[in-house]
Amino acid sequence: MINEYIGHYGWWLIFYGAFALGASVCLILAIYANVTYRRYFCRDNAAGITGEQAAARILEKMGNRGIPVCHKPGNKTDAYNEAEKKIQLSDAVFAYRSVGAAGVAAHTCAHLVPRQKGRGMYKFQRTAVPLAEFFPILAWPLIVIGYLFGKNWILVNFGILCFLFALLLRLITLPFEYSTALRAQSLLADAGIAAEDELLGIKKLLRASALGYLAKALGI
Repeated sequence: MINEYIGHYGWWLIFYGAFALGASVCLILAIYANVTYRRYFCRDNAAGITGEQAAARILEKMGNRGIPVCHKPGNKTDAYNEAEKKIQLSDAVFAYRSVGAAGVAAHTCAHLVPRQKGRGMYKFQRTAVPLAEFFPILAWPLIVIGYLFGKNWILVNFGILCFLFALLLRLITLPFEYSTALRAQSLLADAGIAAEDELLGIKKLLRASALGYLAKALGI
């Protein structure tokens, strides 16, 4: 009886099991990343410099003095704007002197290295990340609407597929994000921004950032 049930519904069990496992892991990672962020954004860095100043010093050390560092309002809006050739830092990073602000500023600058070297993985990530950000936006409305309005399993299953595809894209590009986090630690050390006792905390913060990147498959 059990073998017959598994044989009949085996693929669906794997499908829904992958969804439940993936969503649960992403939720745990999101919580871990947020807790770690709060911890290190509440501690001042030993250098006493803001995220803007940290980014400017790192860029100068990298030989990119001409790239401006700008404020972009919002939460976790830190990014390199390739179209305008500038570093953008969020509210919690730009003007604050925390360990977390310095770490995130370095992480944002670290994304410049593969861009300048034209690495293939970066080119793939540049294509994959927008898709990975779009599909979770599509997934959850489809799942909720499909379930609430007549339990339309076609919509629900399509929403789950969107989530799983977004998660797959983030898993594939996670090594790139992790290598960027390692590169950011080196940039901080080379620029003389982080004290030796701060580097361990920054390492934890950047690892949480990489895991938070994976958790974004949830769309949160």
